[in-house]
Amino acid sequence: MLTVIAGSENSKTIILPAEEMEKLGIADGDEVELLENNGEIVLRPTGKKNERTQKILNKTREIIERRRSALIELGKGHE
Repeated sequence: MLTVIAGSENSKTIILPAEEMEKLGIADGDEVELLENNGEIVLRPTGKKNERTQKILNKTREIIERRRSALIELGKGHE
């Protein structure tokens, strides 16, 4: 797999293809552990989401649950 490393002087970003992230079971906002092993880089999911992402997910779930009936009606469209 080819990927891209980009960023500024103090911070870098590794861009991973979506299908590779899916294989690893990780998504945007998840925490991963980056290890060096005999000159190779190992990326391992920790199973944790960062605090901000977790708050957004929780709030989104709350809103959807509160508005469930309205969302169902909206999904039916015009009759």
